[in-house]
Amino acid sequence: MPSVLVVCTANVCRSPFAHALLAEQLNRNHTIQLRSAGTRATAGQHICPVVATELGDNEFAQTHVARPLSAKLIEGADLILTAELKQRASVARLSPAARSRTFTLIEAATLTEAIDSSRRERIGAGIALPSLGESFEELVARLDGARGLAHPIERKHRWFERRTKESAADALTIPDGHNVNARAHKSALGVVSASSDQLANWLRANLA
Repeated sequence: MPSVLVVCTANVCRSPFAHALLAEQLNRNHTIQLRSAGTRATAGQHICPVVATELGDNEFAQTHVARPLSAKLIEGADLILTAELKQRASVARLSPAARSRTFTLIEAATLTEAIDSSRRERIGAGIALPSLGESFEELVARLDGARGLAHPIERKHRWFERRTKESAADALTIPDGHNVNARAHKSALGVVSASSDQLANWLRANLA
């Protein structure tokens, strides 16, 4: 069974939200195991109230508890998605072999666009291409192979981000709005939702 691991800092906000959204969408037509963890999680901590409200009447929101990231969790996952680049780096430090299957959530969603755009260009040039129709592992390999195809994301500094060198340069990160204010919190969760939808739709459309 394919397995996806979603990682953020505390595992109470961004990663469990993506976990719940991806689980609901990916398991409509396939059986895929979803897990989530935090690089600095306090084991047993419950999901944040804002995410619980966003998920509504969802058993996951009632039962989820945070867990720390570990090499064992990483090594058991076919795809690892992180909220931030620094968490992607944390995954690589714990398990260097996982680099090729580790992406930030924004990065993975952007790479699906790059793959589809490249295919459209080739089809437009008269090259006959079959549908992807591949295994989960093969699709993850396609994401990895497309890293050089994706154009860098250009965005302005978002109003709720601290003006640090790291945040200003980091276009692949979903900032943590959890401890900022309600508007920042909702904005970050909106990015999680949009990126999760895009990635899940691509995987569902192309899984054999």
